[in-house]
Amino acid sequence: MGRDLAIDLGTANTIVYRQGEGIVFDEPTVVALHASVGSVVAIGEAAWDLIGGDSGNVVAVRPLREGTVTEFEMTQRYLGSVLRRVTPGRFPKPRVLICIPSESSKVEKRAVVEAVTSSGGKQVTLVEEALAAAIGAGLPIHEPIGHLIVDIGGARSEMAVVSMGGVVSGHGVPFGGFDLDAAIQEHLRSACGVAIGEKAAEEIKIAIGSAFPSARGRAALVIGRELSTGNTVEVRIDEDEVRQAMAEPVRHIVDGARRTLADAPPELTHDVLETGMFLTGGGSLLKGLDQLLAQECEVPVHVAEKPLETVAIIVGFDPGNGDLGIAVASKFPCVGAVVPWAKAGVGAVATQAWANTDFGPDGLRLMAGGMPAGPALDAVLEGDEGREERQAGFVDASGEAATFTGSGCVEWAGGVSGEHFAAQGNILAGEGVVDAMAGAFTSGEGELCDRLLAAVLAGDAAGGDRRGKQSAALLVLRDRGGYEGRNDRYIDLRVDDHPDAPAELARLFTVWDDTMLSRNDPALEATEELVGELQRRLAKVGRYDGPVNGELDEPTRLALADWAGWYNLEGRLREDRLVSLHLMTELRDITPDVS
Repeated sequence: MGRDLAIDLGTANTIVYRQGEGIVFDEPTVVALHASVGSVVAIGEAAWDLIGGDSGNVVAVRPLREGTVTEFEMTQRYLGSVLRRVTPGRFPKPRVLICIPSESSKVEKRAVVEAVTSSGGKQVTLVEEALAAAIGAGLPIHEPIGHLIVDIGGARSEMAVVSMGGVVSGHGVPFGGFDLDAAIQEHLRSACGVAIGEKAAEEIKIAIGSAFPSARGRAALVIGRELSTGNTVEVRIDEDEVRQAMAEPVRHIVDGARRTLADAPPELTHDVLETGMFLTGGGSLLKGLDQLLAQECEVPVHVAEKPLETVAIIVGFDPGNGDLGIAVASKFPCVGAVVPWAKAGVGAVATQAWANTDFGPDGLRLMAGGMPAGPALDAVLEGDEGREERQAGFVDASGEAATFTGSGCVEWAGGVSGEHFAAQGNILAGEGVVDAMAGAFTSGEGELCDRLLAAVLAGDAAGGDRRGKQSAALLVLRDRGGYEGRNDRYIDLRVDDHPDAPAELARLFTVWDDTMLSRNDPALEATEELVGELQRRLAKVGRYDGPVNGELDEPTRLALADWAGWYNLEGRLREDRLVSLHLMTELRDITPDVS
């Protein structure tokens, strides 16, 4: 599978999504430490289970507060444990996209990046939580329509009106699920003289907590410590008490949503009156909160189908460039032999549904002659007797894009085009598939190959081809970007027949990226110490029999090239006085007993 990760590092919970597999970790952001020696006893769910227990030798630490890193060392140790758990295998360092609060300072952003990189991640990309939540909730953020997203986390809630791929207005308030728990604890302390732990408070919130009055009359019994005597006592608390206790933090969340809506441009506010407000995050599960927000904000309110997972359902990639290419997935076998067509410096064409493969060469010829993507698409459709069964997407070298779906295509069928992309599909699970693809492309960062792959995986996660997923392909053209610069095929990968073709495509891309591409490969200065280490390690694997003199001379270069070529890593070789970090890492991995 691909090793790229998207992480929602929340104050309450951490969710990790791995490219091609989905959610691979979903546990509390808690570290349990041995009280006397400070060693990590457990993380996540196991650490959470220790909270409120009888073990005096274990203390639980939450390394984040209000979504920001406050305990750097604990965050580092927590993330290190998480990454080791979810990234086994030969390539342990994943590329990581991580969500952050919208109002994070430069210092806070740097702390997150450093915590991830020092824990085993690399190439960290940051994305605002509200925008990530909107994409994960399946909102068509690329359209010129306003959508209000409210993401309620453990210690912070993020609200934003999103449109055209970005945040138009947004606010963050330092109130979330933890504050609701704390309010219950404070109520029992002040009204009943009883102290309870945060875990017990959360259980009360889940059992009988609500933000809106109901006639159910529910109550719960809770065991706590009587402050006056220190004895264990049992007290009864009803849902009206709990609702009143939580009223203040709930009010802050409601006010934040109202302020965000008020700050949006009038035309987007009008959109929200129709599209409504979308709730995500664990706090959105509080009973009656949707009713209260609907009443106070006077808009329809929708709770995401999987509110705890919406932020994580996103893939992160590296800063991008302007290559031309296509990514596709289908139940149709060997789809890479039919759909994608591209030419470096000219454009890219996808022809699908009842595909007319003439669209590929004809469309590229027209765009090479200077015709923009839209007119070129119109031209190939003109006179085509089967046009109503066709579907196509064109992108030219200037970034103009166009899409077409004939009326005879099998439902669901449709497409959307935007700046530098066109996404379309037929026989899909629903419109959300195309929206997810477009959202992943427009919000993602990285080279075009990363964003195209992200779009395919997002579409697959949204339901994809409703018949199944048999084949997939990724084609990216770059001028002289192919093997040894002898052609333009920067990436040309195909999965012709596989039960989970999108995931297999992601795996193949990782293999290609790690072996054949030299991007994102920091170079090391060829110091005498480093070259000496290189010579010793090459000697260990039987590739070098010269002196260990610390000189990057011809025999050393030839030995390195001989070893790299054996492992298909020749693309990492350099002509200057620098050494590829990737090559050194690989060599160190197979010679651990050499220094």
